[in-house]
Amino acid sequence: MTRLAARIRADLAAVADPTRAAGMQAYMKSTMPYYGVRMPDVRAISKRAFAEHPIASCDEWQAAVLELWRQAMFREERYVAMELAAQKRHAGYRTPVVLPLFEEMIVTGAWWDHVDEAAHLVGQMLRSHPKEMRPVMRAWSTDANPWKRRVSIICQL
Repeated sequence: MTRLAARIRADLAAVADPTRAAGMQAYMKSTMPYYGVRMPDVRAISKRAFAEHPIASCDEWQAAVLELWRQAMFREERYVAMELAAQKRHAGYRTPVVLPLFEEMIVTGAWWDHVDEAAHLVGQMLRSHPKEMRPVMRAWSTDANPWKRRVSIICQL
């Protein structure tokens, strides 16, 4: 585990609210447990950790996002992965080349909280790279995976 991931987990665990976690998990109908941390606090923790652990390249950014996503034991850890994926300072990394990253998050996230956030980022890529992205979004619009179909619609809004 990288220092960034370790920091995120420690900070989330430090402000965990088990009572809130149960309600959050029930509301989202999630099998993945929650720490019980509100989104403003998740964002604040993310911002601090990202500032203390700067990312220098697209490869490093992808690796950090995927580490947080794939190794998540609590849903908020995936929210942090999405926060990192969405950071403005890394907007230049969001090109068609990294679409497999978002596809993985969409397919494995498979619920509206993750998918709708990814759809907005895919939408930015569609607007920035229409020639490369349009055929992919057309293909996703008829994909067997309902979450990819959802993204193909939402990303255009």
